[in-house]
Amino acid sequence: MTADADDPRLATGLVRFFQRVALIVVGIIGLIILLGHFSVDITGLVATLGVGSLAFALAAQAAFEDTISG
Repeated sequence: MTADADDPRLATGLVRFFQRVALIVVGIIGLIILLGHFSVDITGLVATLGVGSLAFALAAQAAFEDTISG
């Protein structure tokens, strides 16, 4: 089964995916701000998130290329 660009299920799935990603990002940023407010050293946490996001980007690169190229 192939996904058509005009398929409403694809659009609904993408909206849900980006809503979840946005919720997670906002939650992580809120947690970092909250920990910083209570004088917790967040340097290690921010560095870990940076390395994790780089690893995710490299892992997802092929999938995004396949999606864009069709």
